[in-house]
Amino acid sequence: MSATEHHTFAGERGWLFVLIVSTLGLSWLLMQGFHEFGHVLHAWVSGGTVVRVRLHPLEISRTDVFPNPNPQFVAWGGAVWGSVIPLGLLAVLRVVERRYQRHLAAWPSVFQNQASGAASGPRFFASHRDYRRADAAPLDPKLPALERGVCVTLSWLVTFFAGFCLIANGGYLAIGSFDGLGDAGDLLNHGAPGWSLIVFGAVTIPVGLWLWHGLVSRLGLGSDGLPVSRRAVLTALGILIVVAVVEWILG
Repeated sequence: MSATEHHTFAGERGWLFVLIVSTLGLSWLLMQGFHEFGHVLHAWVSGGTVVRVRLHPLEISRTDVFPNPNPQFVAWGGAVWGSVIPLGLLAVLRVVERRYQRHLAAWPSVFQNQASGAASGPRFFASHRDYRRADAAPLDPKLPALERGVCVTLSWLVTFFAGFCLIANGGYLAIGSFDGLGDAGDLLNHGAPGWSLIVFGAVTIPVGLWLWHGLVSRLGLGSDGLPVSRRAVLTALGILIVVAVVEWILG
């Protein structure tokens, strides 16, 4: 490997590292927000009073409810809505894709694919657009450039985020069913059977992994890894910084 090639390789890995860290960090902060919203929603519905919602980029989020007439119901709200809302956002995005009849492909658009022909590999959401068909069926060039850019960015972020939320919330309850920490402890202490927490994780975690299926190879990893788009990296990093600053100020 020449000095130039080595420098290029190191630079690509640097951008890749920033993209991975930014995407995971953003998913973590937003996941906590939706999770706490679920607690707040269930508290209001059950007649409880929300005393405080703690959201801070350097802390684990929490919602304090007092009085809390139905603590088990409130405890379930976090993981349930923290999983359902991201899936709902993804479903809305799919409806938008179908409405405009686009062959939307997040990864080959987020990454600068120089290869010709359609990429091969497994698919998910078979009834919708295939992420790996972008080389063969790009976005409609008649669409405004900004609109196309927003669509491909949302497609990638929402898909990854939905999978992340399902895995995080499912693992939180399933693992917590053994040590009784956090929401899992509240659920167990107020009558929820341990198997229900495990079943929740057994359903949500595989679905989350299914959504993620095939995305790792699009992170510039492996033999078919694609060059990382600087615009995608800066977009993810910028959104992460904004969310973190807002939580820092309001938290």
